[in-house]
Amino acid sequence: MTNFEEMDSYDDSFKSMKNKVYLSETEKREVFHKINMKIERKPSIRKQLSIKWKYRLALSSASFILMILIMPFLINIIQDSTGNLSKDESIRQIVNELDYDTILHQEEVNNGVVVFYIPNIETDDDDTNLSELSAIFIKKTLLGWEGTNDRGGYSSNIGEDITSQYLPKSNRQSPFPMLYGEINNQEVDRIKVINLENNAEYHAETVIMENHHIWFVFLDEMEEGKYEIQGLSETNEMITSITVDRGLADATINDDKEINVTPNFVNEKDFETIDWERKANEFGDNRMTGNKNKSGVIGADMPSLSNQKWMWHLWGIENPQNKSLTVVGFHKESETVHQILTNGWTIGLSGPNNGADAHTPSTVKIPDPGEWAILLYINEELFDVLVYEINE
Repeated sequence: MTNFEEMDSYDDSFKSMKNKVYLSETEKREVFHKINMKIERKPSIRKQLSIKWKYRLALSSASFILMILIMPFLINIIQDSTGNLSKDESIRQIVNELDYDTILHQEEVNNGVVVFYIPNIETDDDDTNLSELSAIFIKKTLLGWEGTNDRGGYSSNIGEDITSQYLPKSNRQSPFPMLYGEINNQEVDRIKVINLENNAEYHAETVIMENHHIWFVFLDEMEEGKYEIQGLSETNEMITSITVDRGLADATINDDKEINVTPNFVNEKDFETIDWERKANEFGDNRMTGNKNKSGVIGADMPSLSNQKWMWHLWGIENPQNKSLTVVGFHKESETVHQILTNGWTIGLSGPNNGADAHTPSTVKIPDPGEWAILLYINEELFDVLVYEINE
């Protein structure tokens, strides 16, 4: 092809671009439809938060950050308001509310500490051979230390080779139930506890402090039945043994998520048969109030809602050193059961005093005003009921 022919070819192609494009009516409608669809389509717009919601979100975020920043300062302020007490000072303050004489040992446990102490209970001169030992679980909280209802105590004759007390679990964080006591026989070096139902064995911890040889062991809370407590020598020879009967107690959960544990031998019928007209009366030369020749209390002549010293006196009790007294308080208005002894439900008994066949000292705390029935159990059997009006 010559150059002229090539140029004519290009010219023909270029001229063809000037030709009109002819569309059918159907094709036109399709083209216009597509163009309109493009024009009418709304552009995507990112949703914007209103100013009102922006303000709320910013305020919430700022409040959260501020709370995190000031939390340490709030804790310090609360601690300062309580005197910025150290751990030992806080524990002494808590135990002091229970009226203690000497703190013997503090056992560190998960969530807190178990404190063993001698209660400050006034006794007669005839009670010099009385052994008293109490314990309480004090839990660790974000704001410091707090006492719990996991506590108890006992009084017993110091002539016993081994003393013991069972404390049930009340607080969910507590390491209880616990068996504990004191070793009075110098030949006994260690304590072994055996569950007579399933043969589970526990080896107790022992601590010697202030001339007191105490022992304690934390038990499985699901166990029940009897335990044999063996006092062993250094050569593992059994010197003495005692048996403790532990049944599962009735339990209810209150609003504070605490478990109120009532001794399992306390029967609901015991409360239904209370004679509220049979009031405790004063008798004798010591301002004793109660039921004459059955049971009476020195210290209850002016009952109060604050801690009080009550000396219990019982008639018709043989071998009191081998007996225990359980005290259960029943509030008439609320129909609720309460532990009124500050050191637990049950305490040991001592010999004759003030004409009674048995007696024992204690510290009592009545939680609410009103009419109260005090049910007394000897070795888990209902012995007597004292009715008091306590309003101050």
